[in-house]
Order: sequence, then structure tokens, then C-alpha cells
Amino acid sequence: MTGTASQLLGVSLLNTVDVSLLAANSTKFSVSEGTTEDVTIAVTGSTLLSLQSVLALVGQLVGGASSITADLSIVNTDTGEVVQIIPDAVSLTPSLALLNLVYSGSATFSDLPAGNYAVVVSSPQASGGLAAVVDELASANLLSVAQATITDSTQYTSTAIAGNVLVADAGGDVADTGDGITVSKIASSVQTTPLDVTAAGVVINGLYGQLTIHADGSYTYKATGDADAVGQADIFTYTIVDADGDTATATLTINIVAGSDIGESDADADSDSDSDSDSDSDSDSDSDSVEAIPDTNSSEVVQQYGNLNGTEGNLSQLVGVSLLSTINVSLLSGSSFRFNVDNNTTEDMTVDVSGVSLLSTAGLLTSIVNLLGAGNTLTADLSVIDIATGRVVAIDAGSVSISATLLGGLVYSGTASFENLPAGSYALAISSPNSDGVLVSLINTLAGAGVATFVEATVTDSLGYSGSTVTGNVLEGSDNGDMADSGTDLTVTSVTATTAAGETFSVNGGTISVTGAYGVLTINADGSYSYQASGKAGSAGNADVFTYTITDGNGLQSTTTLTINIGQEVETAQANPDTQAYYVGNVEDNLDIQGGNVVQVAGLSLLNTVNVALPTNGFKFVVAEGTEQDVTLGVSGSTALSIALGAVTLDLILINTDTNQIVGVIKDGITATPTGFLGLSLEYAGGGEFERIGAGNYMVVISSPTTEGLIGSILNLNLGTSISMEVTDSTKYVTGNVLHTDSDGDVGDTGNGITVSSIQFGSQIETVTAGGVTINGTYGTLIIKSDGSYSYHANGTTGVGQSDVFTYTITDGLGHTSSTTLTMNIESTPPVAVDDIASLSAATAMQSVTWTQSVSNLAVPNTAVAANATSAAKVTSQNFTIAEGREVDGASITLNLSGNRTSGLSLLNGDLSGTVSLIHHVTVDGVTTDVTVWTSSLTMALDGSLLSPSSDTDTVTLNMVNGGIPLQLAAGDYTLSISHTMHAGTALSYNLSASVAGTEIHTDAHLTVGQSVAGNILDGSDANGTPDTLGSLHSGFTISGENNLGIATNWTFHSDGTVTNDTGTSASNGNAVLYGEYGILTINGQGGYTYQLNGGVNTDAITSKETFTYTLISSDGGSSTANLTIDLHPQIAGSVNDDSVHSTAYDDTFSMGVGADTLVYNLLADDNTGGNGSDIWSDFSVAQGDHIDVSALLVGWNGSSDTLGNYITLSYVGGNTVVSIDRDGTGGNTHQPATLITLQGVHINSLDELIDTNNSN
Repeated sequence: MTGTASQLLGVSLLNTVDVSLLAANSTKFSVSEGTTEDVTIAVTGSTLLSLQSVLALVGQLVGGASSITADLSIVNTDTGEVVQIIPDAVSLTPSLALLNLVYSGSATFSDLPAGNYAVVVSSPQASGGLAAVVDELASANLLSVAQATITDSTQYTSTAIAGNVLVADAGGDVADTGDGITVSKIASSVQTTPLDVTAAGVVINGLYGQLTIHADGSYTYKATGDADAVGQADIFTYTIVDADGDTATATLTINIVAGSDIGESDADADSDSDSDSDSDSDSDSDSDSVEAIPDTNSSEVVQQYGNLNGTEGNLSQLVGVSLLSTINVSLLSGSSFRFNVDNNTTEDMTVDVSGVSLLSTAGLLTSIVNLLGAGNTLTADLSVIDIATGRVVAIDAGSVSISATLLGGLVYSGTASFENLPAGSYALAISSPNSDGVLVSLINTLAGAGVATFVEATVTDSLGYSGSTVTGNVLEGSDNGDMADSGTDLTVTSVTATTAAGETFSVNGGTISVTGAYGVLTINADGSYSYQASGKAGSAGNADVFTYTITDGNGLQSTTTLTINIGQEVETAQANPDTQAYYVGNVEDNLDIQGGNVVQVAGLSLLNTVNVALPTNGFKFVVAEGTEQDVTLGVSGSTALSIALGAVTLDLILINTDTNQIVGVIKDGITATPTGFLGLSLEYAGGGEFERIGAGNYMVVISSPTTEGLIGSILNLNLGTSISMEVTDSTKYVTGNVLHTDSDGDVGDTGNGITVSSIQFGSQIETVTAGGVTINGTYGTLIIKSDGSYSYHANGTTGVGQSDVFTYTITDGLGHTSSTTLTMNIESTPPVAVDDIASLSAATAMQSVTWTQSVSNLAVPNTAVAANATSAAKVTSQNFTIAEGREVDGASITLNLSGNRTSGLSLLNGDLSGTVSLIHHVTVDGVTTDVTVWTSSLTMALDGSLLSPSSDTDTVTLNMVNGGIPLQLAAGDYTLSISHTMHAGTALSYNLSASVAGTEIHTDAHLTVGQSVAGNILDGSDANGTPDTLGSLHSGFTISGENNLGIATNWTFHSDGTVTNDTGTSASNGNAVLYGEYGILTINGQGGYTYQLNGGVNTDAITSKETFTYTLISSDGGSSTANLTIDLHPQIAGSVNDDSVHSTAYDDTFSMGVGADTLVYNLLADDNTGGNGSDIWSDFSVAQGDHIDVSALLVGWNGSSDTLGNYITLSYVGGNTVVSIDRDGTGGNTHQPATLITLQGVHINSLDELIDTNNSN
């Protein structure tokens, strides 16, 4: 049989396709009623293409491969249902040489039931390789000739058999007994609820066929003809009733065996276990004999559908893991996915895996891509680990896929299934059987880069099988018709698990436990027993048989069996209450991000996967777990140059950056319009709303479906753009699923095929559909679907502290219903105040005054010099002292010369020359040394003029500089001297006087320079950027400090805009002014503040940090308190003196200059640094004798340098010496080592070196 194979997209198993899309000449075939069919189908054919079409098609093949693959599917043409799929069975190979597209492949489909079918080439995705081919062929108007031919087929048929359960038959079945007995009930492994049997008969489905049975016991059975049924048994349980109303139950077993080659595969071997319906029957036995009568009982396995659904947790990643190996469970993270299988229960479960690692740098992404190789994907296993023993009990190999994305993420995905997990406590982990290889390298690479991996597993389907316990006594009769064993002084002496082929156990007058095939029998010598079914999947419909021996008082024995029939009970629907909290935000539902830049990317459309690297500076936002968002966006901006002839429209694209999928498009949401002179700019405007965005990470871009056009031109020309986007509105929904267990403790609903069928609030009742139904509560709106998923949106803060309680009903596959409640508690978001630290690099300065000094001893009065003579050298000197704690900068000397002619008529003429010098008398250890710190030549002249021929004056000022640098005169004793001669051209008399001046620096005090810092305590600006969370019932905030009189004051900023203090006084201009220790804080109701540091604060007085305490308040009494700390970072510079400075409570920076300087640490607080900060000394010098005094910080120190090493340690880091302190020493427990000061650019080899040079205490 041959025909055309249609090509369809979006085809997955059991979904429904539109059969009208199938070609009229499609390959079709039928399977007759009462048969099943195995068929093998081969696909051949080709399509002639133009060269351009071939090239386009090759370009669309995934990853540049030479061919693509597609599935082969079987579609029921009556219903449209896809009944079977063979993945990747068909290859599509383009041939550039022949200009055609070749189809090839084959697949075998088994056990097709009765029906009419068509063959389809398909793909589960609506995009990808096959979609590219279909689109190319359609656009080129080319006909695809892909043919499907049935090359082999096998049909399985069955015949009907007949019998009667009440009568004996030739196969050895014993007739049922009783007066006027009829069959009243029938049940099967499929239909567990018994059906009533009438004279007309009733039809009941078994596992492998259909039984028709009548009240008179007659029946017919027709197998389905399924080849897989051969060797199986269909078991039906029937009940008979006699004329007195007594009942008894037995089984009818139909054994399915292979028939002849012509397909008669049904067996006619039927067996029924008989019982007497007379419940009063009994038997006697002689005293010298013993007889054991067979016993039966029934246990059940309860199926618990969905008992683990919704269980979730994080996955650890392990290597070197193989089945039945043992691992170290301490390697599992504390948050690993864990679950329990209860005692006497086995579990089938399906788990979905998802997660991401954010690769923070391009280099790391490149390393990962290189590691993963050409396929850019790695597969790993999912393993189940017994937490108690560490044993690996199950592995689904290759079920997890790990791939890198161009967006800089490492994506984990996959689905794993496990069956027959026994009772125990387990953990799940991603694993590899190898101890080296790609997964190991991947884990090590991520760990080395400090990249966190968040991979989560969620149970999407689960089925627990729980075994029940039954009791009885084999020596006694029972209600189900078992007769008592006969004999005197009977005891049970031995038991064998016949079904399990076990050994024989002796009872020895006590109690023993014997493990059977499907459970454990515990039996006593007196015949009493209990049987616990194991809950093993597939045990229902089977029997556990135990052979036991009884012995009487005379030692006579008899042996018989105890048969435990394992029945099955489907757990009925059970709805369990659900509770969810909805936290109302202060700014209702708005996302944290309010605005940012938006980028343009060409060639994107809905449901595509982004295969280009997105910019890192795009507009991004996050939707929190357990929520959904409606987001409304506004766009504005421009390009530097228009390249459009007129206005164009562009799309707004929403991309999930976790998966690279485009999940939303606002078509033509943006308009770009030429504006300005000659249209040389392009203005962007527009926006739109994306609805019901699920949890995840997102980016919004502007795009168009093609890579050409406006955006393509902008990108190709590299035109500058400035386009911004802002969130203008957003609405939050909390989400959940009433059928699932959740992390908050809600227990999942249970039952077979349960769905939510109705929802009620008050008198309003709505039927729930797959598409969802909306129902209004008092305080919000609920949307719920039949699969149990829901979302809820509160109406605002009006419902805070209240609850919306909805009643929902679930229905299982058997029509059973159960109802419970979903409670939505409306909670206020509590305020959370976050500490703010405003940093201010506080410059300091030393006080300065004008300095003058009396130098009268330098004067030379009325000195005569003869004409044409030079005077003898004249030396004058002046001693002066610069006081301790003082420094003189910018010193200068001014000399005034005046003279008169004493004889003759010539013009006055005289030239004075000499030297001025300054000597510093330095005393060290009692020895004084004179050091000339400055010298300068001196030249002055007296020259008469026609107007004043006999007198003249001259003034010279000499600045005390060396090499152009003004002297800095340290405290000490000085001598200023002048040595000069006067050469007279005319006889003259002269006078010389001097004065000195400069600036005096007070080096014993370092004072702050007034400066300011601004920020906002509510949004965290200029304070590490961490915003406070305002409670949903936010009513303002209070901040404390002092007023200008030093009185403690609290100012409260109310939500209505008013500002009051403790006395009720209002603040002017809406601002509050608080006086701190070192400055003034001015703050407004929006949290914006300015701190003005006072000038002139002595750093020795900065012994604690400047802190203002504020409290966020809510109308419901909620509050949260934090501190605004002004972090001053004082910058302290020294002088030319031997300065002594003190550390402050902040992290100080010292630049002390020349001199033997001392840094003193005082005890400011009882912490690890004594209340001091972690300081920096930028120019510490051993040679100059710089000194650090920490003695006040040390607890219990004996003052000896020999023990200083117990308190102080040095380390050399990055060219710097780091001094650390342990205040109570190595033996103390109160304080811990902490960095006290870093000596920049200094390498001190050891503490002894510092001590030996007498530089530190």
C-alpha cells in the first residue's frame, strides 16, 4: 500500500490534529474490529527545487548540518488523535548536485488497535528544521512528493470462548454449591467497583478483553487480539448468592495463549475458584486423624495518585555515580531535593528538571562553550540516592540536558521517570558515572569562577502503591467460607512461601515471619496470622500462596495452603485544604525596576529562539517565583540621524533570558517618526502591555520580523540611539496549584485523574474549565483552571488582615467528588529599613595665624663711612624660639636701609652687600648642633638724586626658600644673623633695621574642613544603593537626633506630608534639622538628606561614629528601624614637627610628613579594634623614628616587648605591611584578631625589627 505522506508541525503523542490538513491521497489503512496490527512503513520521494530554494533551505538547516530529521506519526482519521510517533525516523537531505530534496526512512508501529489511520511526516515543534522546509516549499510554491509505503504487516485476531462459572467443566473446575445460587456481582482489575449481574447479562472490561456474564453463570469472553497479551491472565472476581441471601466470592481466570498461524490467539482455558455459599457448613473429623483445609484471604494495594505531585527542591551535582554504588551523603547540599516513600509502599514518579547558572563574564561563557564542544550541549543522569545508606537505587541515564546560551546562561532541562521505588528516604542528584570528563570539568569551572548554580526538580506525576494488612486464623473457619482444620490440640509447625519459592521455616511454638512474593506473612503456632502487602506495583490480581503444616497432639500432621489474593483499590478523590498568602505592596504591585535603556535587535518574532548575543545594557526585569505580572511599558527616545522616508512601526519583543525564548510580542507597538530640521532625527514613541508573565528573568527589545529595513540599517550604520523605557503600571498575581503539595505545607489532593470541577464563593458557583474561570472574592479576584492551577490578585490594601475563602470541588475518573477550601490571606508587606552608610572623605587642616617676631638686635644705627671707603664687616644677630606644637611657614625678612651725605656736594652714593642666614639649634641627647637652614645674599644701595641729593632709602624683602620651596620651620631655637659691609662713594651715615613675618601653624590640633554629603535613606542612594521596603500600610517615618540646644528630639514625617516633633511643633519648609556630634543633618519627607560637616572639629574628639536612627512606621503598628551612619574617613596630614595624633572611630588616612611622629590608639569601645577603625599610614618611616602606640588597647599586657608578639602580628600584602591586633592576646577568648592599620609601601620583616628600632609600643 503506497500513498503520499502529509507533513504537519506541532504534532505530539495523543494530541489532536486537523485531519482536513491531510493530503487527499495520503497513505491510509484500517485495522479491523477485534484485531491489532503491527505495520512497517518506508518513506521515499523527493522534491525538485530551484538553485535559490536549495541554498535558502540549506541555510535554514540547524547548525549547518547536511540533513535534518523528522518524526513519522500515525493519525486516527476518525478522531484526529495522534496514536503513535517514531521520533527522527525520516531524513530530509538536500542535494545541490541534483537540485532536489530527498526523503528517506522507515519505522515499525506495534499493537495498533482497531481504527482508520493515515501516515504523517511530523515535528513536535512549530519551528525548527522541518518548519523551515515546509515554509520554504510553500513560499516557492513547490510540491513535496514524499511517499509512504507499508512494507510489512502482521495482524492479531481473537475468537470468543464461552463457559459457566457455576458448573463443573472438562478442564477440572469444580462446580459452585448452594441452594438456588446465582451470580450477583462481577468486578475486574479495570472495573474495581463490582457491577450488578442480571439475567440479561452485564458487560465488563478486563485487562486484555471483554467478558459478558449472566446471572445463571454463563459467560462469553472476547480478547482484544493484542499480541502483548499472550502469556497473561485476565482475572474477574464474582459473587454468588443463594436462596437464603448468603454470599460467597470466587475468581474466574482467563489465560491468554497463542493460537494457530491464522491468528486464533485466544485460549479457552478458564478456571474459577469455587466456594460454598452455605455459610453455616461445617465438617467433623475422627479423633485419630488430622486434616488441614485450604484457607484464603484478601489483601489490597491502594493506588495513591499524585501523592508526591508538586514536591520540589534543588539538585546537587555528583560524579562517579553508578547504580547500586554508595556515595557520601554529606556531599549533598542542605537544600537537596528530598522525598519519602512510606512503609509498605512503592512509588512511581516523574520529575521535571530546570535551572540556570548565570555566566557573569564573556570569558567564562567562552570557556563553557569550548568545554561543551560542537553540540553546545551535555547530557547527565538523574539519580535517586537512599539518604540512610548512601546507596544509589535508581538512575535515569541521559535524562538531563545542560547547554550554554548566547545570553550568558547555562540552562539545565529534562524529564526523568522512576518506578517501584521501595519505602525509604531519598534525595535526587544530577550525576555522571565518570569521575572525570566534561561534567567534572564543568563543575570545577563553575566552582572556580564562584558561579552559583540553581537547578530545581519538581515532581509532575506520581503514583504510590500502598499495601494493606489482613488478619485471620488458619485453624479456624472464616466468614468467607473457609472451613476449620480438624484435629485435637492443633498447632502450626512449619510454613513455606510457595509463590516465592522460599525455604521452609519452623514455627517452634512461637511466631515467625515469612516473606512471600507480594508481602510478609507473620504467623503464630496457634494459627493466628497477619499479612502485610508490600504495595509492589503490579501485584494486584496475583496471589501469595503459603504452604503450612499442622500437627495434632499425637504428632499426626497434615499440610495445605493459605492463599492471599491481592486485590486493588483505587484511592478515591480526596481534597485537602490549601492556604496562600498575598502580600500587598506599598506601591501596589509595581516591579522594582522603573526605567532603563532599551536596545534594538533585528529579525525577531513570536516563539522564535534568540540566537544572537543580546546586549548587557538592555531593559531587564524579574518576576518573582510564585507570581505572575501584567506589565505596561512606555518607550521614548531618538536616533542621531533619520534614514526613513516616513514614519514606520516596530515591534516590542519580550524575551525570557533563562530560556532564550521570545514569549511575547506587541505588534507595531512602537512608532518611529522623522522630526527636526530636514528630518535628521528619528523619534521613538509607544509602548503596550504584556499580560500574565510567569516567574523568570526577562529583557524587552525593539525589533522587527526581518533583519532588513529600518532597524537593520540603524545597526549596520552604527547610528547612535538613545531610547528609554519605563514601567508605567504593573499588576501582580500570586500563583499556585490546589492539587499539588507545596513548600508551605499544603498537602496535595489525591485521586485517580482528579480535576477541579467547580469553585464557589458565597452563593456564586462556577464550573471550572480547562481554560479557566474567574470568580470574585470580597478582597480580590481568583482565576482557576481544571488542572488546579490558579492565580489571585488582591484589590489593594483594603483587605489587609482579611481572607478570601473559596470552596472548590475535585472529581476523579470514577466520578467521585471531594470538596475543600482555598484560603487567600491578604497580608501587609512589613516595612524593612536597611542601614545606610554615607561616605565622606573628611579633609582636615591645622589652625594658622600671622607670625611676627621682634628682631631689634639686627638693627645697625647711625654708622659713618668715609668717602671712597669700605666699612669693616658688621655682624648682627637675633635669637628667637618657635614654641612646641607650632610650625612657621612662609617666613620672610624685610630690611630697611636709610642714609645721609655727611660732606661734599656730590650725590649721595653707597652700596651695602652681605649675607643673611638662619641657624636652627638642634639638641639631641643633650648635644646641640647648629644647622644652617637658610642663607641668602644681601644687596642694597643709597643713591642721591637731583631732587634729594643728600639722602636716600632702600627696602629689600627676602623670602626664606630653598630651591624655590618655602621653609617650614619646626618648633625650636633659631638665630637669624646679618653680616654686611658698606662701600661709600661719598662720606655718609646709614641706618639698617629689619622685621620678620610668616604664618604660624598650630600642629597639635587637626581640625575638620566644612563639607557636605547628600543621599536618601529610603531609596538607599549614595549609601550602597540598597532601598528600604515600605510596608503596604506605610504611614511615614521617624528620625531622632538633637535640636540646636542639644535636647534629644524625634521628628516624624507623616504620609499626609506634615512633619512634627515630640512636642507637636511643625517643621518649616517640610524639612527637619537635626544636630549631630560633628555636623547638621537636614532631611525631607521623601527621605532625601544633606549632612553638613562642621568645620573646626578636632579629630581627637571624634571618638564615635556620627549616627542618626530612623524608623519606618505602618498604620497597623508595624515598624522597622535602621541607622544612617556618616562615614567620615578623616584625612590627617602632619607637620615638620614630631607630631602626636590620635586615631578616630573611623577608617583614617595619615600622611604625617617628616619628623618622628607618633600615632596613639585610645580605647574608644570594647570591640576587636577598641572602637578604632582600620587605618592607613601612607608615609610611615622607620628611619624617621615614626611610632605606633597601642598600649591602651591591650588587655592584660605586662608592658614587656617580649610578650608583645602575643597581641600584634605583621603580614606583608601587596607591598604593604598590615598590622593586626588581638586585644586579649593569643590565649584570650573575648576578642578576635583584626586589622588595625596598613603601612603603605613599607616592608617590615618582623615585629622584632619594629621593636628593636624602638619604633612601637
